Amino acid sequence: MSSRLTILITNMWLANRAGSEVVVRDLALGLLRRGHRPIVYSPTLGEMADEIRVRGVAVIDDLRKLAEAPDVLHAHHSVPCGEVLIRFPRVPSVYVCHSFDIWVEAPVHFPQVAAYVAVDEACRDRLVQTEGIDPKDVLIVPNAVDLRRIPLRPQALPATPRRALAFGKASVVPEVAAACRLAGLEYTAIGQQVGRTSACPEQDLVKFDLVFASARSALEALCCGAPSSFATAAACPGWSRRGISGPCERETSGCAPWSSL
Repeated sequence: MSSRLTILITNMWLANRAGSEVVVRDLALGLLRRGHRPIVYSPTLGEMADEIRVRGVAVIDDLRKLAEAPDVLHAHHSVPCGEVLIRFPRVPSVYVCHSFDIWVEAPVHFPQVAAYVAVDEACRDRLVQTEGIDPKDVLIVPNAVDLRRIPLRPQALPATPRRALAFGKASVVPEVAAACRLAGLEYTAIGQQVGRTSACPEQDLVKFDLVFASARSALEALCCGAPSSFATAAACPGWSRRGISGPCERETSGCAPWSSL
């Protein structure tokens, strides 16, 4: 096998700027920079597909358009993964699970899948404890952020937060908006859920003093230098803060009261 690999990436959707769509973009561009040949397959294309394609990565919505088998399949989502493994039954595969409960993140049970990747402990539990995947076949590879996309903050964080952002899934948590109003913070929500998305959210994140987010979105906020609170519609907040010269540290856990703002 050549050191330059043709790697097919799957995702159920590439229409909007959501979690796995952003992961696909960063993964494909990272592979391209490393000299590989990424190809992206999704049944549903749109704005995100265009952003990937314009950078020189082939994006398709019909596997019949792929005239040669890839060397490796990097699969997200069970439906497009299954389609590829039926179309190319000899291609080895890695399957990545990004969610504990979303149906389309359920793993496929094909012999071509050599390894299953969980982005956190909860996803590992789904694979091992509810889907019967052998633990020796499961790896945990946490979410990552492309630091080259992170701009400098226009100004240092103030001693007391003044501007708060609810980002991604946190944008529809009513307690976040209510707490910010009670604390006298200027409140903004950005996310597909509220009909306001950003092609370059990192350009927005560096402008806020406090960010409510979850999963990879929270990591992006921390990398942008903003204290971040984990928040989704189904979870209580826990606080994190990025050190000036060190890694992110978990400061508290569990359900922090909103009055702590």
